[in-house]
Amino acid sequence: MVAPATTPSDIVQRVNRDINRALGAGEAGRRLRELGLVFDHAGTPESTAEFFAAEHARWSRLIREIGLEPE
Repeated sequence: MVAPATTPSDIVQRVNRDINRALGAGEAGRRLRELGLVFDHAGTPESTAEFFAAEHARWSRLIREIGLEPE
């Protein structure tokens, strides 16, 4: 889950806490992991931001390397 950068920190923390609680609660969390819809770095807003930054860098590098251009 993502939210606008302007979302107040207390709301981000509360939603993060509630999502982590729901994902850790049995069958629903297990099934979402099996489907690949939950990744290991989703524990905190900070770790999620780090993951997205790393993915952006990785894919940007690949796009430059292969010379991909929008059509």
